[in-house]
Amino acid sequence: MIKKILSIKFIRFSISGGIATLVDVIVLYALVEWFRVWYLAAAVPSFLVGSFVHFLISYFWVFEHERATKFWKKYLKFTSIHILSLFINLLLMYIFVEFLKTHYLIGKIAAIAGSLLWNFWGNKKFTFKKI
Repeated sequence: MIKKILSIKFIRFSISGGIATLVDVIVLYALVEWFRVWYLAAAVPSFLVGSFVHFLISYFWVFEHERATKFWKKYLKFTSIHILSLFINLLLMYIFVEFLKTHYLIGKIAAIAGSLLWNFWGNKKFTFKKI
């Protein structure tokens, strides 16, 4: 199982997720610090932007051999996996910020880390499964 987790797809997925996370965190920071949006409200659009970036990289680089269906069909499947991740992220951010008294960006990073395996498994088995 460890060998499977450390497969090249997982590494690529993690890299694409890292790039998407950076985008997500930058948008979150901009909304909270520059536009004074409440951190949980700002986490929704930042997550959606990061998720779209993650999809694009996953579609064209991580799972390039599994692109048998159309772009938008894959995107809808990807989004359905990420919607659950959004709820996981919001819950974990809330716990980290309100109960553990961490900075909202630390809570965001912890929340993203908490959903990494779910995202990989869900997208590998559902969104980009081999036909």
